[in-house]
Amino acid sequence: MKYLNVMLYKMAKSFWFLIMILAPIIYGVSLFLYLERYDSLNHIFVDYTVYFNSAIPFGISLMISLYVRYEEQIGHFNHLLQLRSRKEWSTDLILVSLGSVMFSTLVSCIPLWMLIGNHFTGDILLYSILTTIFSLPVIIILCFIALKINTSVCLGMGIFFSIFLIYFGANSLGDSIWQYIPLLYGTRYLHLLTIGDYGVSTLVWGLYTSVSVILFVAFVIWFNKWEGRTISE
Repeated sequence: MKYLNVMLYKMAKSFWFLIMILAPIIYGVSLFLYLERYDSLNHIFVDYTVYFNSAIPFGISLMISLYVRYEEQIGHFNHLLQLRSRKEWSTDLILVSLGSVMFSTLVSCIPLWMLIGNHFTGDILLYSILTTIFSLPVIIILCFIALKINTSVCLGMGIFFSIFLIYFGANSLGDSIWQYIPLLYGTRYLHLLTIGDYGVSTLVWGLYTSVSVILFVAFVIWFNKWEGRTISE
C-alpha cells in the first residue's frame, strides 16, 4: 500500500489519469458521431468495441511512457533500485495499469450505451470485462520495454500493436491464426463471443492464462534483479 500511494501521486503528476479519462471520452465522442448514422445495433456494437480494443495498446503505451519518463527524470531510477520490495512495486504497477484500462473501458461504455440503449446491456458488461482481462499481456510487455529499453520504443511498440490489431484483429487477415495469438483476443474473441458465434474456448483461455502467468512472473523476477539502464534519452 505504501508503494501504491506514492505511485498514484507520481502517475497524477505524469498525466496518467488525464489520459485515462480523456482518451475514452475522445474515442467515444468520435465513434458516436461516426456510428450514429447506422441502423444496425449489432454493427454499431461490434465496430465500437473492436476498434476500442485496437486502440488500447497505444493508450497503454502512452500512459506507461509518460509515467516511466517521470520516474526517470526525478532520479534516474535510483529510487526504484533502492526499494525494499521491488516485487510489490512491480505488481502494483501492473494492477494499477489493469485498473486504469478497466476505468477507461467503463467510461467508453457511456457513449456506446447512448448509441444502442439497453439492447446490449449484458454484452456491454462483457465488453468491459474482456477488454480489461485481455489487455494484461500488452501491459506487461510495454512496462518491460519502457523500463528495459526506453519510453520511445515503448510508445512505438504501442502504435505497432494497435496497427497489428487493426489489420489482424478487426479485419479478416487473422481469421486462421487469431486463436494462437493472445494479443488478438481482445478483438477477435470479444467479437465472436458477444454475437453468439463462439463459445468458451479451452484453447483460447488456456493459452491466455499460460502466457499471462509466464509474462507476469518473468516481469516481477526481472524487475527484482534489474540494475537500471544507461540514460540516453
